[in-house]
Amino acid sequence: IGTSFISALSLAQPTFLTELNAGDTWVKTQYTKLSSEFNYDDDYGIDENADVNLFNFNVITASDINHSFTPVMAFSLDRFSENKESIAIKTASLGGLFSLDNGRQGLLAMSYAKSNKKYYIRDAISAQLAFEMSEKDNPIRNELSIGGTYNKKFSGASGGHSFALNNKTKLPFSTKLDLVLNLGALFITDSKYSYATNTSYDPSFTYGGELNIHPVSYTHLRAHETGRNL
Repeated sequence: IGTSFISALSLAQPTFLTELNAGDTWVKTQYTKLSSEFNYDDDYGIDENADVNLFNFNVITASDINHSFTPVMAFSLDRFSENKESIAIKTASLGGLFSLDNGRQGLLAMSYAKSNKKYYIRDAISAQLAFEMSEKDNPIRNELSIGGTYNKKFSGASGGHSFALNNKTKLPFSTKLDLVLNLGALFITDSKYSYATNTSYDPSFTYGGELNIHPVSYTHLRAHETGRNL
């Protein structure tokens, strides 16, 4: 839940939160189907199969006003279905872009996520803060983001709050191809239940990369919008 605002902004070019501009509207949707098999090596020899369907839709828009603070609004819908069970999460986010030194940008946002099956995923409030770390004239882009999530209590369940630190670096090969490297850390507090054993979480660390292909370059789109040749 806490990363829902980030995922809403992890689109095609531009890639980072801080690459939003006033007047921009970005849309992303994706569908994933996962099939898995679990084998329990015990006296009963239990085998379980699961088919999981994941659907996501995100939209974000930045108001086109000439101020040092640009309002940003976002909405996302996530739906998870496994066999006959389905969970939907709706997330609304409100924040804004603000100016840093040397023409760089930062973004601050608050989000509220509402689940239709709170027994599995509780409603949550999250905050996000992102900074553009690289200089404007540097072709290699870098962004640092910090996020926290507070999960609301429900039916004897509490805790499980999280704090995430994430760094992304974008290496452009051309105007239509770039590589994004990601490095992050996630910390989760203990989850407590009145009807089950409490759960503790170790810190988790992630790293990886993705290759983004842009059929139409972003600079070409900007030139078309403004009537200029870049």
